[in-house]
Amino acid sequence: MLHSTTINAPFDIVRRIIAEVDNWPVFFGPTIAAEASSLAHGSETLRLWARNGELDSVVKWSSTRRHRADGTRIDFSQDEPAPPLSRMRGSWTVRKVDAEATELMLAHDLSVAGDDDAFRRAESATDHNSTAELAAIKALAEDYGPTLQSHLVRTADDFSIPAPIGAVFDLLWGVTGWPELLAHVAAVDVRSEGENQHRFTMTLGDGSPGSHTVESVRVTDHDRWIGFKQLVTPDGVRGHCGTWSLAAENGTTQVTVRHLALLEPTAPANLPGLAARLGENLTRSSLGTLEAIRAHLAPQ
Repeated sequence: MLHSTTINAPFDIVRRIIAEVDNWPVFFGPTIAAEASSLAHGSETLRLWARNGELDSVVKWSSTRRHRADGTRIDFSQDEPAPPLSRMRGSWTVRKVDAEATELMLAHDLSVAGDDDAFRRAESATDHNSTAELAAIKALAEDYGPTLQSHLVRTADDFSIPAPIGAVFDLLWGVTGWPELLAHVAAVDVRSEGENQHRFTMTLGDGSPGSHTVESVRVTDHDRWIGFKQLVTPDGVRGHCGTWSLAAENGTTQVTVRHLALLEPTAPANLPGLAARLGENLTRSSLGTLEAIRAHLAPQ
């Protein structure tokens, strides 16, 4: 199965969107979280979490990718394809048309453990997802051009809590308790919940006209890591995701919270100020949450 599109953007911009998997949650709507671990000889292992279409479920898989040195091709294969798939592999091929145009091709080779109907469903899903991915890459490359990377906002903050890791995790994951724990959260409504995943809306503020509601989906590797993505972002922000990483250390819990946001295209002169303000707001919100958890678990 082969899909292709011509993108009115230089080769390097298109290649970088495909290569840098850590940015995919803010680039692609279905992707919630992504982790990449480099291996030898141009290979890497990926862990990906994505929404299953419009369904209230999240699928997780790991893949191995091999990069051609000149950046023109990335081969991939899922390590343990989710049923009914028994094999899923393919390639991204990037071809320079001229200085301002690039052809992008996405190929898949799949098989299923099932009947013809199962194969047709898997093929239809792959066709739908491939078409959507190519359209998203085309829009990103053409809308942002060489300014794409400067529209990304990253924050990383460390925090120590003198409490067991399980207790810290429970408060971070248990969003239904946030209205009592966090002064800026007025209400939380869990819309769906499954194994190691949930989707919820959260009302921020005190119910006055200035209050607003956000919707998020989160996944977890229990006690170690929580990945989150905002499904509806505020004005001026195209995508927002992040992670809470937890580690036990000498009776305390070390928490690292990271945010990644993609600003809507804006004039270069306005970018530094917008990025700085957004980064400050994200850091302030995260550290406020962690300070409230520390006060609850280890009151002075």
